[in-house]
Amino acid sequence: MSIDFDDLSDELGRYAHKNLARDTQEADCDAWLLAGLRRISLEGAWEWLHAASTITLVATTYEYAFADDWGWHVDIDSMRWGGRGSQIPYAAIGDIDDQLGPDWRDGDRDGSVKGWTQFGNKIWTAYPPDAAYVADHPTFYYYYWRRDHDERGETLYLPDEFAPVALWASLAEGLFQEDNPAYLRYEEKFLREGMKRMRGFNMLSGAKRGQRIHGPTWANNGRRRRETYT
Repeated sequence: MSIDFDDLSDELGRYAHKNLARDTQEADCDAWLLAGLRRISLEGAWEWLHAASTITLVATTYEYAFADDWGWHVDIDSMRWGGRGSQIPYAAIGDIDDQLGPDWRDGDRDGSVKGWTQFGNKIWTAYPPDAAYVADHPTFYYYYWRRDHDERGETLYLPDEFAPVALWASLAEGLFQEDNPAYLRYEEKFLREGMKRMRGFNMLSGAKRGQRIHGPTWANNGRRRRETYT
């Protein structure tokens, strides 16, 4: 089960002694909750935020948008055009420029996609696909981590078991903004108790006891080996 944004924001208001009959204070609670949810999303590769999406290739186009609810991170090993053996390797933009030349986006090129990278908040394919490549590989598939819902009237992806953790994170963020030293109490509770509780949780009922929830794949970006595109 999950909890509604409205209900959690109202509960936050009671914790923070906000007068929810006043629109400005209700807006404060919504903003605090949003900050807390964003804080949580940055702390781990949470399964409830894991999602799948696609991009539809267009001939001679190398830049594509992430899914509308894309948060901050993408599973860099997940990009593929089909089944097993169809993975599109990831590389940093600097490595792609080094190996394909900094003008790889321009002019008459190979026309087949050798790899991909994240550039800003976009997906770049290298090279830009030609019409023949698009005909054979019209769609790329990938996994990413989405944002949690952030407006009234929406149901959060966050499991309701972690509603208290979201409250602690939100109070830490909100009270800090108000220069209230009480934020330290909630900051410590969030980090020491909340994160321990969340990282020890497994959504899969068939998972083995004690099975680790792995850290975010993006944490290893700096240690990844360089791919070679030829």
